[in-house]
Amino acid sequence: MIAAIMLTMCINFTPRCKADNSGKQVAHGCSDQYNTFTVTEAKEISPCSEKKSTQDDSPRWYQSPEWILIIIGGITALVIGWQSCETRKAATAALLNAQAVINAERAWISVLPYNWSPEFFSKLEKDDPTPEGPMGKWPISHLFQAQIKNVGRTPATIEGLAIRYIRTSTHPSKLPPEPDYGELDTEEHVLIPNDEMLGTGVLTPDMGTLTKAQVRDIAEGNEFLFAYGIVKYRDVYKLPHETRFGYIYQTPESYFVMDGKKVNRISFDKAAFRHGGPPAYNRNT
Repeated sequence: MIAAIMLTMCINFTPRCKADNSGKQVAHGCSDQYNTFTVTEAKEISPCSEKKSTQDDSPRWYQSPEWILIIIGGITALVIGWQSCETRKAATAALLNAQAVINAERAWISVLPYNWSPEFFSKLEKDDPTPEGPMGKWPISHLFQAQIKNVGRTPATIEGLAIRYIRTSTHPSKLPPEPDYGELDTEEHVLIPNDEMLGTGVLTPDMGTLTKAQVRDIAEGNEFLFAYGIVKYRDVYKLPHETRFGYIYQTPESYFVMDGKKVNRISFDKAAFRHGGPPAYNRNT
């Protein structure tokens, strides 16, 4: 910038000096009789001409060193941005690879019903014959027994467990979106790979007992049995995980068939527990 200012000053002052010196040009020569002097009149230089000369001699915008610095800075910024993007991609890929290794070696807890197709017994009602053995003294309490198994490659420490088993006239898919497990059992259990433990949920309400009408409503699809729960655990890396599960006792589609004067109800499949419920009831982390 300073060099540009000095160059402008030189351009402005140079014409004036030439005008002062060229006010009179004296030429002398030799002749036989006289000394001859020739005077040449100086031409005036107008301010407009002087300004034009200054403008013509000033540098163009693309010749200014400031523009060169701006262009170099822009190119540098683009290179740095590209390098940052590539570094981020490499870091993300490395993180995904590390997570894949951890997932391959970590513990995984699965929960399955021990009995996929249980049989239901109603409470004894009036005029029902009393069966022999324990069933004649105590009503049957229906349970959901869950197989909690470590299907991973490293041990798991169970830190929390809850299982709920309900009878409801509302289809489980229409239950609240977030499950209510109540109080969790926080007794710790360590499961090595392929090891398992038993979890139990008692059918509610009525402490797991069913009347004849309730058994019939379940068989006909008017009421539903739904078992759901959660297992909280940590792997060998001390990372927390949870397994949520939901199972609906589904009865197969049935048909009515006339047998003489009698109507029989038949089906071609077997009633059993199947995965079901809102998404939040079935999740693994």
